[in-house]
Amino acid sequence: MENTESNTTKLLQPVGSIPPHKPHKVGACSLATSSSESIPRNLLTIFRAAPLVYLDKKGSPHSLDLPNFEYEETVLSDSLQEAENIAGIKIDLSFVTATVDRLGSFLASGVCHVLHLSCPGSKTYLMFDNGCGTAQPLLVDRLKEWIRRSKHKLQLVFLAAGHSRSAGEALVAAGVPHVICCQHNDVKLRETTAIEFARVFYRNLAYGRNIDEAFVEGRQEVISAANIKDAEKEIHKFALLPENGEHDVPLFVAQSILFDSSSTQNQELRKIHQSRLKNLPFPNQIFLGRNLEIWKVLDNLKTCRLVHIVGERGVGKRSLAAAVAQHIRNCLPNLVEDIIWLPYSPSKCDSRLDHLLSNLFAVCENNDISLEEFQEREDYEASAIKDILYEKKVLLIIDAKSMYGAEKLCTFLNYLFQETRSVRIIIVHRGDSIVRYYDFPVVEANVELGPLDITTSVRVFGKICLHRPKTNELRDIEKFLKTKNSSQDMYLVEPCSEVCKHLLSGNPLIIRRAAKSLTLEEYDGLIFEVRSSASIQTRVQLDEEVLQYNKQMNKATACQDTKSMRLIQEKLDRVNKLRETHPDIEALQMMIDDIKHDRDYALSLHDVDTAENIAERLEFLMNQLELESNALSSRGLKGPNLNLQWKKYLHHGTRSGLEVEIQKHQTSLEKATADGAIDDAYKLVGKMKYLVGRRSKCPSGDEIESELLRLERGRNDLIGRLNTKKLESFALRIAVLRKELAKERDAEKMSGKQGLPLVQPISNEGPSIDNDSKWHQDFNT
Repeated sequence: MENTESNTTKLLQPVGSIPPHKPHKVGACSLATSSSESIPRNLLTIFRAAPLVYLDKKGSPHSLDLPNFEYEETVLSDSLQEAENIAGIKIDLSFVTATVDRLGSFLASGVCHVLHLSCPGSKTYLMFDNGCGTAQPLLVDRLKEWIRRSKHKLQLVFLAAGHSRSAGEALVAAGVPHVICCQHNDVKLRETTAIEFARVFYRNLAYGRNIDEAFVEGRQEVISAANIKDAEKEIHKFALLPENGEHDVPLFVAQSILFDSSSTQNQELRKIHQSRLKNLPFPNQIFLGRNLEIWKVLDNLKTCRLVHIVGERGVGKRSLAAAVAQHIRNCLPNLVEDIIWLPYSPSKCDSRLDHLLSNLFAVCENNDISLEEFQEREDYEASAIKDILYEKKVLLIIDAKSMYGAEKLCTFLNYLFQETRSVRIIIVHRGDSIVRYYDFPVVEANVELGPLDITTSVRVFGKICLHRPKTNELRDIEKFLKTKNSSQDMYLVEPCSEVCKHLLSGNPLIIRRAAKSLTLEEYDGLIFEVRSSASIQTRVQLDEEVLQYNKQMNKATACQDTKSMRLIQEKLDRVNKLRETHPDIEALQMMIDDIKHDRDYALSLHDVDTAENIAERLEFLMNQLELESNALSSRGLKGPNLNLQWKKYLHHGTRSGLEVEIQKHQTSLEKATADGAIDDAYKLVGKMKYLVGRRSKCPSGDEIESELLRLERGRNDLIGRLNTKKLESFALRIAVLRKELAKERDAEKMSGKQGLPLVQPISNEGPSIDNDSKWHQDFNT
């Protein structure tokens, strides 16, 4: 017992204070009888880092996931309030954005003997925020030196960071007697586990229990937590260092002085929560995947006084502006003195500035007031607003998407920029507003909000869908959409369901509406499509599926089983939709030949980027062609003699070959129409659309020969001027054209004609063939 009391007094004694009196036990906590100067304040400081992005070696930003600070703050505050009500020990809780400068000031001030660091971590550094949303690593060795040189020694450091064993050992070596960190360097902490353990741990400390008791009790209670998956495995990731240290001491005690209102740091922390920022709107509840855009806005605010947030309807412009405001409020309170959201709602006008701005914006939106009248009437409001905001660091966020009187608004903003020094403005609009093109006397920046990526789109869909998709279903949907997005680019086909189109759009508004309106039947169809796509990779497999379902349909029809017929027809429709997205082996070969032609042409122009993109697409199609060929061979089937067929007719995309193939399909289409074969007719029309469109891009033999003569004259001129750089380019283009001319002439001979008549079988829906001369312009370009 004496040893415990000795350790307690030793723990609670600040460096340089008068010798403490021995406390006596009162219940579960120690009541100090000495003066307040000898007792550390019951203050718990939570340093939390929330960098939006990190910069790679090239300086390019990459998005980071944000922790749920609102949940953490609520959980810890409620836990300590509960302990205060029961045990009577008040602990003042402060939340601070973890920047390197603030941590240095904190360690130098010695106002608190407990430090909680909630941030990403590694073996050699902890990831802090640079104050503007960019990740800034703090080396463990530097943190160790700071703590070692600190005049007021810390008693407890809680590292709520993954991979933090090395950092914890460094803090122990620096003289911190109690450190909580990860058990191993290769361990990653779950955010929910860290918050739940901290809640129970600090609550037990507030009850007056010793550190080791609170640690053990916290682990035991978290094991039974319902909201933590694999809780027993997770909780053993925490370690209390040093492992053989004396941790049987309390940390917080009852005392008469609970909060020092004169502390500059505490005043700054309380200012965060007492500010007028409480009137700011919040982004949509499902607001995901926009950390990079938030960082871009904050980064631009450092150098620009006006930032435009633009984008198409429903992409989340207003939510982004609200998220920027909330991030400044929670993580960057020193960036601005105040944030004002405009236009006001009438209930939020609680100051003279609020009323002035509200009146001014009401006049802006009044269509009955002309610009000249507005300039006369704004004198009083604008002058008064200028007097209030002259030297204040204020951020105005203006939602101008649906505002009338944009020209009057621009007049006021122009005046405000000229008459104030530090006012910054974020304005939200669709991009075609007069605000975007007005000549303001300040540096401006434009942040355009694009579509969500596929991963984020699926997450939004999963949170909103009323049918509550399972995790494995969402994972399958994401994988399917990524494949579909790639094949859409490669095949130039549409995704086979409306839901896929909505998810691939990346528009949050469209995704939300689609998720809410999705029926159970449509959702089952989506899952069927996803699962079928995973197991079926070729057109041959889909053809077999269709054949099988047709046999089942014939059998059900013979038995007059209408229920089975309906179910089989639904499956048949889904498989037929999938077939539309899988070209057959003939169409694949046609695409490959066309792409090879495009690749050769890009290489002749030294267009390396285009050639690389074409090569990627070519590789994709070659792999798919191999899959189709293997599928045919494994079933003892043989596809058409493709090499002979395309050499005979298409000649790698020649105009004559295409015209012969169009004539062939035209004859087949007339026969299918006469026989009433609707399915075959639709297939032929689809192929003819592609062929006619491709023919419009292919030059005739005479056009190639004319272009070849022009290039040869240009080459001879370059030879006379000794221009070797351009001469090489001309020589490559001439070589390509000679090959193309040889192919075209060969195709004309095999077709038996010198140029076939143009065929237009799909005049209303198909591509126009009247722009054949456009090839000459494209080639020159």
